[in-house]
Amino acid sequence: MAGGPWQDPPDPDRRGPDRASLIALGLSLLWLGIGALALGPGGIRPQGAPGIVLTVLLLAVPVALIWIAARAVGTARELRAESARLRARMETLPPPKPAPVHMPSRPLRPAAHPDPDPRQTSLALNTPSQPDSPPLPAADFLRAVNFPVSTTDKAGFRALRLALDTPGTAQLIRAAQDILELLSQAGLYMDDLSPAPADPTLWRRYARGARGAEIAGMATMQAPDTLSLIAARLQSDPVFSDAALHFQRHFERHLTRFAADATDEQLTGLAHTRSGRAFILLAQSAGLIG
Repeated sequence: MAGGPWQDPPDPDRRGPDRASLIALGLSLLWLGIGALALGPGGIRPQGAPGIVLTVLLLAVPVALIWIAARAVGTARELRAESARLRARMETLPPPKPAPVHMPSRPLRPAAHPDPDPRQTSLALNTPSQPDSPPLPAADFLRAVNFPVSTTDKAGFRALRLALDTPGTAQLIRAAQDILELLSQAGLYMDDLSPAPADPTLWRRYARGARGAEIAGMATMQAPDTLSLIAARLQSDPVFSDAALHFQRHFERHLTRFAADATDEQLTGLAHTRSGRAFILLAQSAGLIG
């Protein structure tokens, strides 16, 4: 991007002619040549209209299949190149510089006593930051924070590219990438989790600042061993703790804005994205909800 902090890496697949198209062209000409020889002097003679239609199909269908296969190869190559460009772009984003603060030590589950001191019910995750201009459409935002689901997810890669072009959202994407990578190093993958259905009403309350027992139902992760593992790491690993808090700050800021206009279906979708699951996993492990 001209004038930006990064440049797309060169794409070797864009150099020279498209080999898949050349091969498809050669095979098509070969097949049509065979057909011409078969229909030439002394060859096959179609009988009547049905015979002519069948002959045309015998010639045209293989050619069409050849070009469909060539196009599929070309599309796969383009998606691989796009994936490489986005990966390179995300790696060149400025690293986050969160304040050196850590999650406070607290039990995994709130003790069975009256509501805690209101001053303890929030970590004040909201931090001032310049708003995105303009914000991503809801569908693109949801795809971006979920990250592409496969190498053929064209819509996911497109949304991720748009998110990286939006300063505030780019920070969230980078923070989410960092925490998901740290979780994966511990063998935890968001696709493997099976949270209970999210309640959009509770997510709206959280976005408006509700904390404590009022939003306890947001604790949809039903994996005690996983929660214990994360809670222990939040207390013992400063790098993980800082990355988690940095991600939560950005996610909560975007949640506040997103919830203002989102439908219940969109809020539920956000809760079940990879970033949404990571947010609930971390918040529940830290005792912020549930």
